[in-house]
Amino acid sequence: MSSRRWLVIIGLAVVGVAIALWQSTQEVAAPAPTAPAAPPTNPGSRTRAVPTLGPKPVTPRTGRIPPPPFDASVQHTVDPCTTPGEAEIPSGFESVTAQGITVAWIPGEPVSPGPAHVVPATIAIAHLVGGLLEEAAQVTGTVRRTELTVIVYRSAEEFRTATNAPLWAGGLYDGGAVRVFANPSEPLGVSLSTLRHEIMHSQLHVAIGCMPFWLNEGLAEYISGPPPLRDWIELMRSPGSFDLDSLRNPALIERAADARRVYNVTLAMVLYIIDHGGEPALQHALRSVHGATTEGVVELWDKLHPRVNYAAVLDWLAHQIFDRPLDQVAAIADGPMCCHGLNDVNAVSCRAATSRPSSRTWIETWSDLSAAPRAMCRSRW
Repeated sequence: MSSRRWLVIIGLAVVGVAIALWQSTQEVAAPAPTAPAAPPTNPGSRTRAVPTLGPKPVTPRTGRIPPPPFDASVQHTVDPCTTPGEAEIPSGFESVTAQGITVAWIPGEPVSPGPAHVVPATIAIAHLVGGLLEEAAQVTGTVRRTELTVIVYRSAEEFRTATNAPLWAGGLYDGGAVRVFANPSEPLGVSLSTLRHEIMHSQLHVAIGCMPFWLNEGLAEYISGPPPLRDWIELMRSPGSFDLDSLRNPALIERAADARRVYNVTLAMVLYIIDHGGEPALQHALRSVHGATTEGVVELWDKLHPRVNYAAVLDWLAHQIFDRPLDQVAAIADGPMCCHGLNDVNAVSCRAATSRPSSRTWIETWSDLSAAPRAMCRSRW
């Protein structure tokens, strides 16, 4: 009996060990919990990083070179073919940041306060700059840069002393920050048109990079405000000669008259592109230079519009504004004229005045239609 009992006990032990071994193998073989799936990538998304001048470095582009210290006595805006840099706020400036936009200024009383002096509204400026960056991004079809610093000097003299900017410059973008000076006649204490102009430079520098000078300046002018109608009329009165190839690379412009001519021509070139394909054509031009080297962008105008020279651009502008060829504009422009659409760079139009009152300025209806818009008329534009 004892031997049988031991055999039963040994048998039960063997069965228990077998069951334990079987359970352990099942636990080992059980599949691990499924890890959360990685979010699918969008094959059509841009490969470049979201533009930013924060601690995260901007993704470098092939052919881009490190920026030298910016000197506005050499060229009045940063070369977009250089890499964006970090903004440096001068000593003695205070700053405020809202939604990634930093505005820096010198606290205290203005340099020479006048009866209508307005102290720069820094918080409002910061929020405004964010909106202007969004506008620039929409026009160019790019991702809005997430950070920007705006430095506001107390006067034009302090601005020029600090930056070596030419006398005609109302502001500049140095590759890291937009620099402007206080303007007491503006509601926020700084020039809105100057902010628009320099903010477009800052958006293009981060979102696109290397591009010809005419495209960089023309786009900045396109977004900055009303069209330069009087300057355009003067160009069409006395067109002279001008080589569009001179607008390929950044340069120093000393004289205000030369700067106005360059800006007016570059704006006309951008409008020519838009007229021949809308803003999609403009965005196509930007895509074609995105990430390119200096050598790859200087020929852009010839690639887009071969055989369209300065005279052809002015002739197109004459048709847009006067609905006449260039050689007929001088006779109209030398007499009294009426113009409307003065605040819309895409809609401004002019014609000879139908009446000649004794006053220097007057209002006429634009056409015989009762619902026609009013036109501003001048004895001399």
